[in-house]
Amino acid sequence: MKNYNEQLDELFVRWEEKAKENGHTGFCTDGLMYRGENWEKKVEQKIYYGKSEGEEDNLWMNAKKRILFLLKDTNNNPDCHNREFRPGASGSILLHHKNIAYWLFGILSLNEKNIAPNFDNIDFWNDVFPVFDAVPYAIVNCKKESGGSTITNEKLSEHIGLYADFIKEEIEILNPDIIICGGGSSKIKDFVKEKIYTDIEKIDESNNWIYYSKRNDKVVIDSYHPSYWQIKGGSKSIYETMMSKYKEFLDKYPNFLKE
Repeated sequence: MKNYNEQLDELFVRWEEKAKENGHTGFCTDGLMYRGENWEKKVEQKIYYGKSEGEEDNLWMNAKKRILFLLKDTNNNPDCHNREFRPGASGSILLHHKNIAYWLFGILSLNEKNIAPNFDNIDFWNDVFPVFDAVPYAIVNCKKESGGSTITNEKLSEHIGLYADFIKEEIEILNPDIIICGGGSSKIKDFVKEKIYTDIEKIDESNNWIYYSKRNDKVVIDSYHPSYWQIKGGSKSIYETMMSKYKEFLDKYPNFLKE
């Protein structure tokens, strides 16, 4: 049986052909992040850090919960292979990856009462980064054409509309348990509801973060984009809100973690 990324590579051949027909170039692959040997290489005085293929398939298949980050696009890096990146390996990390790391760590580190570690007690480099650098997770960008530091909701909607079937197929191949939709003023979450898990509903009218598909037993989290910096309290606020809202879901549906 082909592994997840091999299946995605076959999908990407068709996807990129369609993208080129539409005049979209600089296609960037993504999917299940590599979990093999660490590497670094120097190109024109700049050092790049990454990982080789490894045990990501077995780790993903045996994960207690498979977490997929459904995002907008990659920034100023055309023709890249996102799954080989190793963010933070240099000892510094962009806000984008830092927030993803915090969310991943929090969701995977709940205690018996479904409470995530207190943000103020977390040491990023000693607590969060080792988890972020080892556990399986997936990245899926709706727009595979490399973009800039920002993307309008109109441009995002255009790409989602053009490539909806491909995005859906990528998510179905990876078959995550939790999808964290990063930004887009709920456009990414709305796409998931319209095209993939059509039965997702808010778990409570006061909880605008967590949506649940009872039929598929899938959780969809409608979050800020991981690069978002304008919220009061920054990473702490986003982390604490997501963990609090996720706890509300688990308190209502405790069997989700048992299955």
